Amino acid sequence: CSTIAATAITLQNDVTAVVSLALAGALVAFLRYNAPPATIFAGDTGSMSIGMLAGALSIQSNTKGAAAYALMVPLAIWVIPLMDVGMAV
Repeated sequence: CSTIAATAITLQNDVTAVVSLALAGALVAFLRYNAPPATIFAGDTGSMSIGMLAGALSIQSNTKGAAAYALMVPLAIWVIPLMDVGMAV
């Protein structure tokens, strides 16, 4: 999150920088209470929310649109085999 914030500050994307810094600060504060002996836990919903927000921030701060489309082609090719494996398991 701090890397995303640094990139967003460099590109003068203020909203992404503020949200990234807020998430980084929240994660540092969470880490303080999650160190052994842990008093709080993130759980499945918390970890998935953090991952979704970090992914959304990285997509929003994307600087190369053509590269994003180039990365979607292999993903589109692998969707059917991955779904097949997921259904088999």
